[in-house]
This record gives sequence, structure tokens and C-alpha cells, in this order.
Amino acid sequence: MAGSPQFAVELNNNTIVYNSIDHSGGSGVRVNAWAGKSSVLGTNNIIYFNTSNTKDNNQCSSEAGSIDIVYSSVLETMPGDGNIVDDPLFVNADKDDYHLSAQSPCINTGNPSLPSDLDDSRSDMGALPYLDN
Repeated sequence: MAGSPQFAVELNNNTIVYNSIDHSGGSGVRVNAWAGKSSVLGTNNIIYFNTSNTKDNNQCSSEAGSIDIVYSSVLETMPGDGNIVDDPLFVNADKDDYHLSAQSPCINTGNPSLPSDLDDSRSDMGALPYLDN
């Protein structure tokens, strides 16, 4: 096969939070393409509260590839259909409970072309759905 290899990663229904790096860029999702073109495609994710020790605190960055995130809650404005920058409002992140609280803007705002949640509503963003107790 001629040319550089191409790598693609799909991130769907993930909650990527509270990660930290010692350099700038991509504290939540980072694309480095050493051996060719790389891409990250994602939908229904929460990428929030990730930090770096520099002023460039991007949640997502790409040095030599692409990041296409849609219908996700991301701490910074990102192009893509359905993305929001609102706090996901977890039930209790201090105790590692990343389910969505009843007030979360991530409830029923996921990609409408994907299958419904178990309650037959539009999908939620993130790995853990809203649980109506």
C-alpha cells in the first residue's frame, strides 16, 4: 500500500473528565500522527474539566490529523453539529458518580440519528445516562 497509513479512532458515548497533562493542548483528546494521517470521530461524548499546566488548556487538539466531535458537551467551543459548552451537571463527580443529574443539559441532546435510550427518548451525551429514580 503506497503512502502513509491512516488511523481512525471512534469515540462514542464517552465521559472524558478530570485528566491532566504537563504540556499544552489536548488535555482530554489529543491527536498525534507520527506515522501518517490520524483522525478522531466522535459523537455523544462529554469532554470536560481536563487541565494542563499551561495557559493553552484545550480539551481537544490535533497536531497532524483531525478531530470531528458532534453532539457532545465540550468545555470549549468546537465546530460540529449539536455541540454544547454547558457544564454537564453530574450527580456527584466528587464521589466519581458521573451519571447525569436531572438538570443536566446533556439529557436527550445526543445524536438524533442514533438509537434511543432505554426510556425511548433521544440519546444522552456521555457514557452514563440519566437515571430517573
